[in-house]
Amino acid sequence: RDFLLHAVRLNSEALRYMGEEFRADRNLVLAAVLSNCAALRYADIALRGDCEFVLTVLQRNCAVLPHATDELRTNRDFLTSAVRISCEALRHMPEDANNDRDLICTAVHSNGAAIKYASDELQQDRDFVLAALRKNGNVLCHVREELWSDHDFVLDAVQINGAALRHAAAHLKHDRGFAIDAVRRNGAALHCVSEELRGLPD
Repeated sequence: RDFLLHAVRLNSEALRYMGEEFRADRNLVLAAVLSNCAALRYADIALRGDCEFVLTVLQRNCAVLPHATDELRTNRDFLTSAVRISCEALRHMPEDANNDRDLICTAVHSNGAAIKYASDELQQDRDFVLAALRKNGNVLCHVREELWSDHDFVLDAVQINGAALRHAAAHLKHDRGFAIDAVRRNGAALHCVSEELRGLPD
């Protein structure tokens, strides 16, 4: 067994040529997959469909996901656990996962950058983006540029997080009336008002 462990650590492809008993051995497969995530495709189907095992490997490398069984990759509980470990898991999920509001919001809760893996439809959905922002302020850095030109969206975003004003389109940031509205919504936005406007009399 020690020899086989050494073999798969040197070359994960060795797992491909081993007998069924060894391809079902958790320690051997784990050693191979940690060397090369694609080696999971050579593992026994029971391991490729084992939620606990795949999640353990996923903590090291999210690229293991495409090699899990189709049944596991469509299991809602598994997908939810996967995105809690890393939002990068969204890159390797079935196509419809990026349009799943609840799943994306779960990922965003852990990492605001997860919103960049959402579908175009969701990334352009004002209500969805605002809901994501409520979960994680870091979403601000990943909002689509066109939304920052949307007067109402920016004011709603500022109400949630005053720093949103910093990301607003130039024509909004330099609009005195808009800046006043923003600060009324959230006093913290004052720090993001342009120096030019801050220097103007009331």
